[in-house]
Amino acid sequence: MRTALMIYAKDSFGGAERRLLRIYNEFANEGVLCDVIVYGCNENSIEKILEKADCSIKSFNAIYVFEKKIQSIKHIIHSSSYDIIHFVDTSSFNLLVAYICKIKHIRILFSICSYFIAKNLSPKSVRKITRRLLKISDHVDLLYPASYEYIHKMAGDKVTITPGTFTDLSIFKPETKEKIIIFAAARLEDSKNPMLAILAAEQIQELLREQGYSVKLLGKDYDEDKLKKFIEEKKLSDIVKIIGYVKTSEVMPRAEVFLSLQKIENYPSQSLAEAAGCGCYVIVTDVGDSRLSATEEFAEFIPSDAEKLSNAIRRFIEKSADEKLSIIKKSREYAERNYNIINSKEYFKSLLFKLVESEGN
Repeated sequence: MRTALMIYAKDSFGGAERRLLRIYNEFANEGVLCDVIVYGCNENSIEKILEKADCSIKSFNAIYVFEKKIQSIKHIIHSSSYDIIHFVDTSSFNLLVAYICKIKHIRILFSICSYFIAKNLSPKSVRKITRRLLKISDHVDLLYPASYEYIHKMAGDKVTITPGTFTDLSIFKPETKEKIIIFAAARLEDSKNPMLAILAAEQIQELLREQGYSVKLLGKDYDEDKLKKFIEEKKLSDIVKIIGYVKTSEVMPRAEVFLSLQKIENYPSQSLAEAAGCGCYVIVTDVGDSRLSATEEFAEFIPSDAEKLSNAIRRFIEKSADEKLSIIKKSREYAERNYNIINSKEYFKSLLFKLVESEGN
């Protein structure tokens, strides 16, 4: 069996890409022939992107990097060795890849990792492409349990639910804690709610200064300029900083608090899994299936409201040293039980072998 994971990267990977790269690297460690096809960047930038994503690809059979989409299409057309191609989310490009796979009798594994697609919130044109992909794909992997009924109506029994998320617990583990509050998103877009973190910091700015805390926003693009302007106008730059897309593992292990503030869904968040692995206290907007991501032993679930968030941060800061040490322990223990790679690896491995066995049926 030879399979290829197709992913897009301009200058960074999101949580879905990081997760799948780690899984396929594990397959490759076990002798499965796995290629990764990356499009949207060049060979000079891919190494830096992978390093920032904390992803190892040393075990892959081959890595192909194409700056232009047409180059990756030509690669698939001229390759005669793939049994399965796995791609993520809806796009007209992925639909073209799917049609080529059908012509070449390559099995298609389609992962839905965008909650806009999973929850029928995408534009009409995207929904149309999604319906077509659901019809022609050989299997559909769905990240969101709450959307199963909606996707199942279109895809039937070939849809299964990803067993949550995971992270590399050998990288994401507690270090000596500093007074850091983290918000992390590859893209600083409105749906991730970065402004909520800044508004909450504004409300308790004197407490943060008195206690020596800082709020660091990891991510870039989209609303970045607007957020920076707001921070400057409100004179918060001493306690709130946007530090760009950096290696999460360089910051998260030292952080005390992680903010997961998405407007629609926090489950299953790759960054939240990394935070739990690092023993962070997590403050989570109580939306969708977010309560599947953590327990109140080391987390607080709040409405999407700046005052509620600022109060939650205040409550953490006011905890005793012993209470904070207990949180680190409970958060890490939860990650070890729930965010290891084993379940996800076995799930995807089973899918791949079933797809190969069904070839020609």
